[in-house]
Amino acid sequence: MLISESINSAWLLSRYGDEIPVIEHPYECVEIDRIAEIIYQYGTDTEKQTARTYRHTQNPNIGKELIKIYHQNWCQVREWNDCMSLNFRISSSYFNWYRIIVDFLINHPHPNYKITVSHKGDTKIYWNEVSYDYAIAPENEMILENLLE
Repeated sequence: MLISESINSAWLLSRYGDEIPVIEHPYECVEIDRIAEIIYQYGTDTEKQTARTYRHTQNPNIGKELIKIYHQNWCQVREWNDCMSLNFRISSSYFNWYRIIVDFLINHPHPNYKITVSHKGDTKIYWNEVSYDYAIAPENEMILENLLE
């Protein structure tokens, strides 16, 4: 995958701490091979085995399992320079993404940006245009972490 050189950058963040710059996020319906490659490179041993099996068999049921793994373990991030915002889209509601998101923000400073965290599958918004400074301030950790539950 190539690092985006465009105005709008994108990343994938895993709940294991991996960060992958991408040009576009994988589209689950047609890019299952791309998802399999991500899981094969960054997943647990069991997830890697599932990706390996899919790559050899192209079995659609295993492909569905890979999509499930992808949704449970990855957060999509998009930078919108024109409106000075960072959007985080999560699919997993059983994992609290607070530490992953804040670590990303600290490693990629975006002062004056607004931070939005939403659920990928519906209209739920966890953080709605929170300021960058508010998002990374340690005294706000409990408030923001609770919003992600």
